[in-house]
Amino acid sequence: AIFEGLKLVQRRGHDCVIILSDSLDVVRAIQGSTSTTSNSTLIRRIQSILAQENLWVLHYIPREQNEVADCMAKEV
Repeated sequence: AIFEGLKLVQRRGHDCVIILSDSLDVVRAIQGSTSTTSNSTLIRRIQSILAQENLWVLHYIPREQNEVADCMAKEV
């Protein structure tokens, strides 16, 4: 879901991205703090897109604290 969202942001010409994720493993992998998942092609593609943005922020938000994201995830 993050990758598709980033591609949409790129197509629309935005240069500032804020990502909230309820997966600490995903956040760590994208930020490059874990070596086991950084070999993932998808993670490298996400990192490549973020490297092209002027400003990007990635935060871990526990599901219980983010009801909107939780509701959207359940709909998907």
